[in-house]
Amino acid sequence: MRGSMAKVFISYTGHGDPDGKLAAFFADFLHARDHAVVIQTKIAPGEQWPAAVDTALQQADHFILILSSEAARSDMVIEEVRRAVRLRQSNGRPVILPIRLGTVEMPYDLGAKLNRIQHLKWLRHGDEGGIAARLAEIIAGRVSAEDRAPAEASGVASLSADGAAVTEATSGPLPLFDASWLKQLDAQGGAVRLDSPFYVERADDGTCKQRVAEQAARC
Repeated sequence: MRGSMAKVFISYTGHGDPDGKLAAFFADFLHARDHAVVIQTKIAPGEQWPAAVDTALQQADHFILILSSEAARSDMVIEEVRRAVRLRQSNGRPVILPIRLGTVEMPYDLGAKLNRIQHLKWLRHGDEGGIAARLAEIIAGRVSAEDRAPAEASGVASLSADGAAVTEATSGPLPLFDASWLKQLDAQGGAVRLDSPFYVERADDGTCKQRVAEQAARC
């Protein structure tokens, strides 16, 4: 007997591959099991996207995130995750179910929200069948997502093509900016480097450099 219908929101970026194909596969898989699924292609033409997303997220029981490197850079996906986490904290739902596509380096704000949540991991074509079955079990209540250990403690829960579990340690979130940029800053005090973006050439500097060049030529 099938379980009661659940409302599922699938977040993904349409600019990545195979993000869109996987989102459509999971949507069809869950729809065939009588669950109500919302993805970008289900938004009616002319309907305002932010309003539609807010309504769908408020009604969702589960939030499935297709997490790729492209999705981690998507402002839309990041905002959907932020809203889903906020609703989860205030209302107890939706249950957040990230699916990580290979190795994904997340910016700090996204990693801070997701690194304590256990992930399912898609490694190669063929893995989606086992992941979809796992999602169906969680949504139907046969497996509790809350019973799984945090990702920081036990690694990422992964399913390979044969359905076997794979464990992989997760890395911490990346900072929001490239720290190597700090090397380009001048130390406080002293002269400003000639190649510094903050160096301002004065009229006398040009004359001085010309005299130095002339002196060097005579040596």
